[in-house]
Amino acid sequence: MTISQHEPRFIIPGWAFGPESVRPLAERLGGEILALPSLASRGAGPGHDRGVSPWARGLLAGIPASAPRVTLIGWSLGAMIALESAMSGPDRDWRLVLLAGSARFVADEGNDPGVPERNLRAMMAGLRRSREATIRRFRQECCRPAVMSGAVRARIDLDSSGWSDVELRAGLEYLMSADLRPGLSAMNAPVLLIHGSEDAVIPLAAGEALASVLPRAALHPMPGAGHALPILDPDRVAGAALPFLGLT
Repeated sequence: MTISQHEPRFIIPGWAFGPESVRPLAERLGGEILALPSLASRGAGPGHDRGVSPWARGLLAGIPASAPRVTLIGWSLGAMIALESAMSGPDRDWRLVLLAGSARFVADEGNDPGVPERNLRAMMAGLRRSREATIRRFRQECCRPAVMSGAVRARIDLDSSGWSDVELRAGLEYLMSADLRPGLSAMNAPVLLIHGSEDAVIPLAAGEALASVLPRAALHPMPGAGHALPILDPDRVAGAALPFLGLT
């Protein structure tokens, strides 16, 4: 699939995942896969707005100034980075496809849907004890209610090797602290939210809450699907995204 250099399309994986996790989706939608550790490294230099995460800074720094329209397809943590990037660069013409996305990952005192913060702190403690076991348990949770096949597991087993221990902790800290809800109502970009009805990591209610605030959002619940949408359901994700992207 040919992509115009003037309308770049980027696909951003989630926490502890790398390019192989989203490659089947990239083959269906086209686009360049951006590894989050590389974005963080690119955005860590001086001279940037410190109110923006290194991931979003790195992404914004890599987009050609001449591109009139940019499409971001983000999964989980990648969806939050895509949303933050679009909110931090309002002068561009953005289109967003957010897979299992949310504006606030953890549940807060306002009872917005999210993940208990204690779960993330337990993962941080688990990384110190056994990085491999913690990532393996997280991937199993991502795949529920399905089970990742041996072939798929073999394909993505090396994905987490691109993440240093520091970057893994930074990702969890971002998920604990980031709150993108302020300013959502001013977001004018069209957004497609695709969320599994059985997501055991980020509840569907979080996608519903995000869709209710974004002015130009469409929510596409995916019956029976869990969190690992680009890994286990690339065909269904592509079927929902292609019309939104005008590629049918």
